[in-house]
Amino acid sequence: MSVSSSASGRDYSPGISIDQRSILLATLDDLSVHHLTDAISSAAQWTHKRLIILLVSKLFNKSSSNSAPECQEASISHTQRWNEVQSLLTCAYVQATKVAQELNRVLMEVDVLLKGTDETLPDDLADDVDILYRVHHG
Repeated sequence: MSVSSSASGRDYSPGISIDQRSILLATLDDLSVHHLTDAISSAAQWTHKRLIILLVSKLFNKSSSNSAPECQEASISHTQRWNEVQSLLTCAYVQATKVAQELNRVLMEVDVLLKGTDETLPDDLADDVDILYRVHHG
């Protein structure tokens, strides 16, 4: 797994400054986030005001009768697998808030969003975001 970061118009070096608002973008093959805990901790460590953890997976695709059969098989029911989805959300959120509290940033906002690969992201998602962390697994 590797983590890369990008910011418009500047090189990023974690030792230089703490970013005000960040997005951590990761793709998931299953409902486990444990392989992301180091990346979440690192992003939380270098974020001051708000961290958005965006987890993208075909598991979160909207299944419909119009979907291709392979997409229907990949998507899950959030209600039938609620305990696993809740565990995923909780693990990501707790990891980020734990780091924030250890650094005395008790007012730091942490959002965990689940998106399917068939969804478009809101146009304003990256407004006022200073850095984007992308997690590559593999």
